[in-house]
Amino acid sequence: MPYDGRKPPTESARTAREIAAEFSAASGPMTVGAAFSRAMGRTSTHSKVREAMSAAAKHKNPMEQRRLLRVAHSHAEEWLNKRKGGGAEAEGRRADSTRSLMSSLDWYEQEHRKHDPSGMVGASQLNKLGSGAVNTVHTTTFAGGGSEYAKDSQSGGYTARDRNWVFKAEGEPEEGPGAHPPLAELGEVRLENTSMVERNVLVAKVAEGMGTTVIPETRKAIHDGVAGSAMGLAPGKAPLYYEREHVNSETAAALDDMAGAEDMGYKRDARGWYQDKPKVRAHDYEGATSPSGRSVVARTQRDLLDLQAVDFVTNAGVDRHQGNYHYDPKTGGVQGIDNDYSFGTRVEHAENHSKMRGLPPMLHASTAARISGMGSEAFAKSVENLSEAEKDAAMQRFDVMKQHVNKLKEEGGIRGGLRLKDGAQREDAHDLNFAERRKLFETRAGFDAATYRHLTNPEASPSYLKSLHADTQDPRLRGVRYNDKTE
Repeated sequence: MPYDGRKPPTESARTAREIAAEFSAASGPMTVGAAFSRAMGRTSTHSKVREAMSAAAKHKNPMEQRRLLRVAHSHAEEWLNKRKGGGAEAEGRRADSTRSLMSSLDWYEQEHRKHDPSGMVGASQLNKLGSGAVNTVHTTTFAGGGSEYAKDSQSGGYTARDRNWVFKAEGEPEEGPGAHPPLAELGEVRLENTSMVERNVLVAKVAEGMGTTVIPETRKAIHDGVAGSAMGLAPGKAPLYYEREHVNSETAAALDDMAGAEDMGYKRDARGWYQDKPKVRAHDYEGATSPSGRSVVARTQRDLLDLQAVDFVTNAGVDRHQGNYHYDPKTGGVQGIDNDYSFGTRVEHAENHSKMRGLPPMLHASTAARISGMGSEAFAKSVENLSEAEKDAAMQRFDVMKQHVNKLKEEGGIRGGLRLKDGAQREDAHDLNFAERRKLFETRAGFDAATYRHLTNPEASPSYLKSLHADTQDPRLRGVRYNDKTE
């Protein structure tokens, strides 16, 4: 369904239901001729358009919905081709509404094609999850895509099921406490080259290429005709949340008489005036254990340091506060969310940046190996959708990260994995079998409670872990625990 000079669709008709409703209103009531044809058991071409649009608007399966819209487009095109050269006034109105419908369907199809190669299409119910600084996000499923394998109690094996994703619509107005930093903090940002949705996807792509699991799988998606991004649901909760703090009666009375109280950050609910106060969940990260009693402090350190490395390379760190990643108390794992404010042309940031923490002071051996082994061409391909200026800046940040990894290797900042024993040379292992080769290596110490204390002491280099530890210890920010449901 290519564009051929017809008028663009109205911005209000974005979903199948909205397109159908707009078409029905614009077309007017059924003509006498169409009603007579139906009474005689025949269906006019224009009625076929109406029926296909009505069915598409009601259908729950996104693939079938899209097929019905294509059928409607085909009937609409046939109807118009039969009436080239004019017609009565009623025909003119219906002709205009049909041409507008074809334009809307063309737009709908192009949006799907733009997202489909790496994305998903869905029309299941949206369940509100929360509000970020720019978007309201919802959980949903995408039939025919985004499935996962889960244990099947009946068969005793595994079965495919629709997976929960977090859907964020593109261009949704700002909602919720907090705000994104100015785009200028990223340097030059070319949104016409790479949208916020695309940036979300690219951050996940870079994180995977660096050998980390700290960004959930992220794809382009369309839900009920609305374009956006779908991110795998990160387990756990964000350490940072907001709590309503109501004012006393004296302050409330003053606010009642004041114009512009909302501009000062005050809001109202059924109880009266309040402010959103930031809180950090109370938790012993150093002594945390899984449900089976196993320490998870190593996983927490590794993931937060990996996230810091990814955020440095992608510039997502300019907006990485403790509300923009999830911590899973069952595993100690961490995953970053809300990654659309990323990339840009800026390579260096001020040392006292409110969120950016710079290069990670330690890394796990496997992450370091993946970064060192990733060539410039492979990295450039992972960010090929950026503008040339943004791509060059990303390449520079990645090169800085690779140099930093070499420095960490020299200074003992790599943890876990194997290393060559003193005096052994890597070339010595070429002609040896596995058992003999293994004797040349020794196990490198991993992350533990000792490294946690080292990374969080006041003199340690800046890191996400150090900031989280410090804020958790601040009595002014002390909030509920992860398993509490009182917030």
